Amino acid sequence: MKEEPIHVETILQKASRKQELYIWPVASPGTSEKLRRELIQRFEGLLPGYEFVWTDVSPDLILFLTGGSEKSALERIGDKKDVLLMAFPERNAYASASEVKSFLDRKGIHSQLFNLADSTDISGMRELLEIRAAVRSFAHARIGIIGNESEWLVNSMPDPLNIKARFGFKLIKIPWAMLDTVDSWPSSPDFLDYFGTYTSPQLAGHSRIYGKLLEVIEENELDGITVECFPLVQKHEITACPALALLNTLGIPAGCEGDLVSLTGMMLIRSLTGKIPWMANLAGIMDGRVWFSHCTVPFNLVETYGINTHYETGKGMAVQGEMPSGTYTVFRLSVDFLTAYVAEGEIHPEPRSHEACRTQVVLSLQPEDYQELKLHPLGNHHLLLPGQHKDMIWRALGYLNITQRKM
Repeated sequence: MKEEPIHVETILQKASRKQELYIWPVASPGTSEKLRRELIQRFEGLLPGYEFVWTDVSPDLILFLTGGSEKSALERIGDKKDVLLMAFPERNAYASASEVKSFLDRKGIHSQLFNLADSTDISGMRELLEIRAAVRSFAHARIGIIGNESEWLVNSMPDPLNIKARFGFKLIKIPWAMLDTVDSWPSSPDFLDYFGTYTSPQLAGHSRIYGKLLEVIEENELDGITVECFPLVQKHEITACPALALLNTLGIPAGCEGDLVSLTGMMLIRSLTGKIPWMANLAGIMDGRVWFSHCTVPFNLVETYGINTHYETGKGMAVQGEMPSGTYTVFRLSVDFLTAYVAEGEIHPEPRSHEACRTQVVLSLQPEDYQELKLHPLGNHHLLLPGQHKDMIWRALGYLNITQRKM
């Protein structure tokens, strides 16, 4: 046990990375250094808050300063499959960018061209750069799994090599056998303070789960974690539900049942929106409505919550939250990370079911989204987040070469 308590702020420092732009300016050979500097400074003024990395090795952005720069741009683009082109309209810079854009289109290389004198283009460019910076921060993360994927997740067990290949993730596996006994895990004063109004002899045991998860996250420098949680409730009659809820509330992605697909989606949504979505079971679907439920939920997504027992076992502590009314975005990645499901729906009031997990939401979806989910679900667990995020998520998925499943 550590003598000093582990603080969440220390762990979250790794998540706040400065947004970097890998960019290279191109111009005709006779362009003066003075003009180059003036145009570069003018461009930087359009994007405050970014750190510019000027590199001619496989840049993500090409800034056209003058005409006559087409060949130089193509040399820098090399074999990239996706690139952004930016140009001011003066000095034939935009003309050169248009020529390069048409060449890339013919070669089947995805590119986007922005006129830096057009306010609409600048707004769209900023939004796209924010999405790309978020995806960049999401990639190359360290994620951990305690135990294994729960055995019932027959279509949610991705190949670890594929996780590495698709996103650059480093997966840290921590078998339950590697951990010491629950009684020796560090208790968390922060956890006990958070649930200070809830009196139960079980609170101390559940506090140790939170303390141990923080310890594992810190020691392994993890950006996110998922837990095979049923062994805890089966062997010790304590659950990970409140600990995971609190971690997600504080900004550390923490998933249930060893589900790496859901953890990946949670981390992506966190990078795009700053919030971690609710990981929920697809509990039912009929009459244009979809039922979702789970025994944990981030506290910052609910209006009120209470503590109940774990639904499947009747033991331990589970979170029974009340989600506010409004629009929600539903998101799910496929197990091979090639396709995804994204939809938006409105909360539909329904009586609480006693035959489902404690936190429950019913959404009304658009007919096409409802049919896709009913006929071809990508798995059980789906992610829900308040608000309309569908378009932004699809733009981010496009950057990751993840597409919509074709019906």
